[in-house]
Amino acid sequence: TAKTKTSIPKTKTNEQELFRVYGSSKAMLMKQSDTPLHKLLTDVFQSGVGVKLQHHLLGITFLEVLERYSAYFVHTPNARPLLLELTLGQGGAGHPHPLVRHKACATFCSLVKPLKNELLSCVDEVTRQAQRLLASNTLEMTSRCHLFESIGVLIAKTDGQVCCHEYLKIMAQPLFETLRGAVQSPSEGHAQHVTNSVDYLASLSKGFSGLLSPTMGRLQGDVATTWKEACELLVKVSELYSHLLPVREKVLMFVHRMIDLLGSGVRPYMIPFMRDMLRHTELGDLPKVVRVPTQLLQRLKNEVVDDVDEYFAPLIQRIFATTDTVWLEKITSLRTEQGREHIELLKAYVAMLVQASELECVRIFLTQRSNAILNTVLDSLQKGCVSPPEMEIAPYCYKVLLRMAQSWYTTVPGFSDFLASQIIPMTAYTVSRPDYNPHDMKSSNVAEQIAQMCLFLCTSAGPEAFMACFSSAWRLSPEQQQPAMQAFASGKSKEVKALIRGLVASGKR
Repeated sequence: TAKTKTSIPKTKTNEQELFRVYGSSKAMLMKQSDTPLHKLLTDVFQSGVGVKLQHHLLGITFLEVLERYSAYFVHTPNARPLLLELTLGQGGAGHPHPLVRHKACATFCSLVKPLKNELLSCVDEVTRQAQRLLASNTLEMTSRCHLFESIGVLIAKTDGQVCCHEYLKIMAQPLFETLRGAVQSPSEGHAQHVTNSVDYLASLSKGFSGLLSPTMGRLQGDVATTWKEACELLVKVSELYSHLLPVREKVLMFVHRMIDLLGSGVRPYMIPFMRDMLRHTELGDLPKVVRVPTQLLQRLKNEVVDDVDEYFAPLIQRIFATTDTVWLEKITSLRTEQGREHIELLKAYVAMLVQASELECVRIFLTQRSNAILNTVLDSLQKGCVSPPEMEIAPYCYKVLLRMAQSWYTTVPGFSDFLASQIIPMTAYTVSRPDYNPHDMKSSNVAEQIAQMCLFLCTSAGPEAFMACFSSAWRLSPEQQQPAMQAFASGKSKEVKALIRGLVASGKR
C-alpha cells in the first residue's frame, strides 16, 4: 500500500499568521514589561551567552536577537547600561573576531536611532566607550563609521547648543587635527588618513540630519560654526588632494551632507569645492559632481543661482568633453560598463537641467557666462527627447523645454520660431521610436509631457498657426485634423494623450 504523507500546506494564510504572531509579540513587548517574552529576553540578555562563550557565530546571532528585540530596552531603563556592554564592550565591538566587532558596531548604530531618547542619559558613557574603541587599531573603517554616526545621532539630540557643541568638538577635533596636519605638510602619504577623516566627519554629520526641518539651514550657533570650520578645512584638503579619487569621493559625500545641514551657510565654500572637483574629475565620478549643483538648486532655489552660475557653464563643458549625446543613440549603451557610465552621467546632467529650469532659476541659462553653451544645451535636450536608450530620459528633457518655453516664448527673440520649427516636429519623431509603446508607463509619461508642450504652444501661437505646424509635422489627413483640433481646444492633456495614442495606433505620425 502506498504511504500517505500528511503535511500542512504552506499557504498565504499561514505566512500571514506567522507575521501576525511576530508582530503582535513585538507590539505586546512595547506596551508591557511583565510578559513571558519580556522575562525570557531578560534572562537571555543578562546571561551574556553571546559574550561569554566567545564563538563568533554565537556572538553574531546574539547581536541579531538584540537588534530584533530593541523594543525591550524602551520599557527596561535598568537594562540600558547592559545594552552598551553587549554592543560596545569586550563581547561586542571589543570581540577578538572581526565579524563580531563589525556586527556589534552596526547593531549599535541601528539601535541608537529608535532608542536615541532612551539613551540620552548614557551619552557620556557612549562617548567614552567610542573614544576608547576609536583609539584602538582593532576596528575597520566601516565599523568606525558606524560609531561616528551613532555618536552623531546621540549628541544631536542632547539638550541645548552648549552641550551639543561640547560633544561635537570632542569627536570632531581629532579629525580636524589630522586634516590640518595633512594640509600643512601635503604628501600622498597622508591620502589614506585624509580619506578616512573626511569619511568619519561625513558619518558624524549624518546623525544631525534628524534635526532638520523642511526649511534648510536649521543648524545655528556654535554647532553650525563647527561644521563651517570643517568646510573651511575641506576646501583646503580639496585643493591639495582632489586629484586622488578616494579623497574626491569622500569630499563629495561630505559636501552633500553639508548642503542639507547648513543650507545657505554652505554657499561660501561651494565655488572653490566645484573648481577643484572639475580640475580632476573623471567619467566614473563626474555624475556625483553634477549632483552637487542639482542639490543646491533643489534646496536653495533662486538664492543660489548666482553662485551656481560661476561654474554652470564650465561644468556642462566638462560633461560634453567627457561624454557625448551620441551615447543616447546607441541602444547597446546599457550593455557595457562604459556605456552605463555615460548614460548615468547624461541622466545626472538632465536632472541638473530640470532643477535649473525651476521657477526663476531658468535665468541661469541666459547669463553672460552660460549663454555661450545654450545652443549645446538645447541640442542635447532635443537628442534626449528622440533617441535615449531609456525612455525615462525623454519626459525630463521635454519638461525642461516646456519650462524654457513658458519663460522665454515672448521674451527671448527667435525662441518661438525655434519651438515651431524644431520642437513640434520633434514630438512626432519621439513617438515614432520602435520602443515607444502608448500602453507602457514610461511612454505614457513621455506622452503627458508632449501633450502639455502642445497645449502651451497651441495657446501661445494661436490654434490656427499651431495646427498648421502640427498637421504638417504629424502628416495628418483632413479627416484627422478635426479630432486633433477638438483635442487641443479642450485644453486637457488627457484628451491630447488619447489623440496621440490614436495616431500612433494608426501609424500616422
